[in-house]
Amino acid sequence: MRVRQNDFYKQSATKFVRRKAMHNPFITDNPHVEVRQTEKGRGVFALKDIPAGQLIAEFVGNIYESDLATQLPTKMVNHALQISPTQYMYAENRLAEIINHSCDPNCGINSLTKVVSIKCIRSGEEITWDYAMTEMSDWKLGNCLCGAQRCRGIVGSFLDLPENIKREYLAKGIVSDWIRKELLLSF
Repeated sequence: MRVRQNDFYKQSATKFVRRKAMHNPFITDNPHVEVRQTEKGRGVFALKDIPAGQLIAEFVGNIYESDLATQLPTKMVNHALQISPTQYMYAENRLAEIINHSCDPNCGINSLTKVVSIKCIRSGEEITWDYAMTEMSDWKLGNCLCGAQRCRGIVGSFLDLPENIKREYLAKGIVSDWIRKELLLSF
């Protein structure tokens, strides 16, 4: 395995752990949102109207390598963001980690790690994104609790999405870059 400058590797419960030095370690999350406790747990809510196209939060954290998402350390399985076929980013204690899933989200993923609003989010509205926008692994969260009209009943990977939703997300550009590249390679 090649070690690049600003990276270091060590053995872990998965294959390796790589802590990546971020170019800007002071990436700020959107000041117009707050974390609130709900009947389902914590969530992120808009403090004022947020227009489409705004950065809400960014996943910044350690990168873990694992062939399967389910082989990640237990506390990370449902909170790590897949950023390549075998890499997962764990953004512990970051706003992005707290944003809940919805089958009818108001945010999407831009590039690999940015949660961006895809429509106007009203003050008081919960900030959500569809976890399938970054996952193409063996991971499934289980029963979905989003309550959206178009709820699929389960939170899983991009491959589990109905074809019309896959096309919608790809057309809007709200699927992780690595998934788009993988799909292009498969044609």
